[in-house]
Amino acid sequence: MAQEIINWILTYLLRILLAWGTFWVGRFLARYVRDMVQRLVAQPHVEQVLSPTLARLCVDLVYFGLFGAAIALSLIVLGVPVNYVLALSSVVFILAALALNQSLSNVAATVIFFAFQPFRRGEIIETMGKTGAVQEIQLFNTILFSPDQRIVSLANSEIQSGGVVNHTRNGIVRNEITFTLSYQANLERVRQIILGLIAQDQRILADPPPNIAVLELADRGVRLAVYCMSTQPDGWPISVELREKIKNSFDTEGIAFARQEVHIDANPTISNAASIPLDSERKQ
Repeated sequence: MAQEIINWILTYLLRILLAWGTFWVGRFLARYVRDMVQRLVAQPHVEQVLSPTLARLCVDLVYFGLFGAAIALSLIVLGVPVNYVLALSSVVFILAALALNQSLSNVAATVIFFAFQPFRRGEIIETMGKTGAVQEIQLFNTILFSPDQRIVSLANSEIQSGGVVNHTRNGIVRNEITFTLSYQANLERVRQIILGLIAQDQRILADPPPNIAVLELADRGVRLAVYCMSTQPDGWPISVELREKIKNSFDTEGIAFARQEVHIDANPTISNAASIPLDSERKQ
């Protein structure tokens, strides 16, 4: 009897030692693989695709996945039946799936974004009525940095359903400036001035050539649009500086912008006032 107890104790001590060793070896491998994944995601070509949030998420998933596998294997070595370990793992996965049930569509959209890459970090896109540079693609949301210095967070599933306009994938952007001139302005002279200003700016591309178009003959005046192409980083500075140059040049040339004029007749005629029926006359 005493020998059986001793054998039983030795057997379980051996299992505990093996389970403890399995746990520490698994933990060491999890850390080693985590460090490898960290070095992988830190490479420039991978960092350009993955956002910092997703890079950390990938590292954490690898680490905790291997760490969980080490714990499960340690329990099996300790003597816990495999069916119990698998059942416990299934419960954990089910609880995680239920917790993420409302966000699975966003996760699916994120996977599609990284698989087909309709936009990348740093590119300027337009979606859901918002325009800005892609700052980060997270697991559930995409973060945009708008021209007015605001941070915009949009759900990935809504971006996928709403569609995306990528303004910088080809490496160039179209700069558009619109304004309204008086009908007395000489359009040919206006074109000469604007094209001369564009030719002086080396950042503006000659191909495709700039274009000046009449958009509308409005009540106030002639509405014009100036289109010119540039590389993506120069787009915003060019638009701002070109507006100022056009304004100063038009002031020098005496070219007037359209203005809203309101005329008030201070002495209305009695005949006009008499033509308006009184309330008593209307009732009759």
